[in-house]
Amino acid sequence: MSLKKFFSNLNLLRKIELKRLNNIESRNKVLLDNMYIDIIDQLMYELPKGNVKRPLIKDYNQTVDTLISSDKSIARFGDGEIKIISGESIEFQEYDAYLATRLKSILENKNDRVMVGINYDYYYPDIQLLLPTVACFYRINSPKLRKNMNPYLNWNSQYYSAAFTQLYMFYQNMDFDTYFEKLRQIWNKKDVLIVACKELVNTIKYNIFDNANKTDYFFAPNKNAFSKYDEIYKGIKNYSNKTLVILMLGPTAKVLADDLSKDGYRALDLGHLMKDYDWYKKGMNRDFEGINNYMSMDK
Repeated sequence: MSLKKFFSNLNLLRKIELKRLNNIESRNKVLLDNMYIDIIDQLMYELPKGNVKRPLIKDYNQTVDTLISSDKSIARFGDGEIKIISGESIEFQEYDAYLATRLKSILENKNDRVMVGINYDYYYPDIQLLLPTVACFYRINSPKLRKNMNPYLNWNSQYYSAAFTQLYMFYQNMDFDTYFEKLRQIWNKKDVLIVACKELVNTIKYNIFDNANKTDYFFAPNKNAFSKYDEIYKGIKNYSNKTLVILMLGPTAKVLADDLSKDGYRALDLGHLMKDYDWYKKGMNRDFEGINNYMSMDK
């Protein structure tokens, strides 16, 4: 759609909506105005030369390259972590003030041992590469998510892609076989400890970590894992720091990656990766219902 047509449609929509809402309370008119502000804001980010402020973020391929070539840990921030920072609870984790404080601190990106991942598509969206349902989600939600995350970013620092762990359920027209094989280089022939909830692991048929030298599991609660943080942390510390720690515990994984890195461990917050690979190998549905089911599964 051309910019001229976009603004023409936008103006027509605004006239129709304002006429329909002419007699309702002023509060709703303010909400409508904010909606159009968000639409314009999102459009500016979708324009390659839009005059907007963007943090430095490596894309998903550059992020994986860095993970292969370095021994750094990674902590990834998505909409769930942003909600916690903003004082909200999410499905798998109740709001916790200390957790929110730790997440804000990690997002400032001051630990040289940890790569901090944020969503590349919040700031450099390529709508043509995203699945239509995902593109719709980003267009609706990205303005608010950016506003809530921006105050805590270190604008002089390098960030990485947070979504590299779930490309199958986000992107289209990709060579997923090649991409997943590239990812598997990170833990190839290494001793691995997977920290996740048992409910997730029990659903997996195709294990992306099957090329590791040795794989152990440490099971944690599928909800409110942060309430058991000390217990989880001590359990991980029973393993050698030569073990690669794979974390799949929502917001709790970010704090674990930060703390473990300071103790000489390499800890990778890989979130949805295990189920993303499994769903790809199974050829699972990626329409609206499929993506909704995917996002509702344990992390």
